[in-house]
Amino acid sequence: MTALVGAVFIVIVIGLITVAFRKPKPPSNRPIPQSLVQSPFEEVERQVDALRRQVVDGTLSEEQCEAQMRELMIQDAQGTWWMVGYESGAWHRNDGQGWVRAEPPR
Repeated sequence: MTALVGAVFIVIVIGLITVAFRKPKPPSNRPIPQSLVQSPFEEVERQVDALRRQVVDGTLSEEQCEAQMRELMIQDAQGTWWMVGYESGAWHRNDGQGWVRAEPPR
């Protein structure tokens, strides 16, 4: 009986070592479905919503919220800067002269 337990133990240990040192499989070349990919603009919108909830809850002042929203500016592939307006909640792009309300690329 002891020999059988010892043999089973050795098989289990060898199996664990084999799994531990196995090379990871390369990632699949299949693209990730677009429905699962969140755009950077959507992520900023999610963070802005969270900041606004904190203002409503009283855990963040409007000034603190505005300052944190300025940190959420995002630059698109063409180099254009975008931000969500604090009062309007709408997207604005910087046209080189100021902020203009516009829809960001998605």
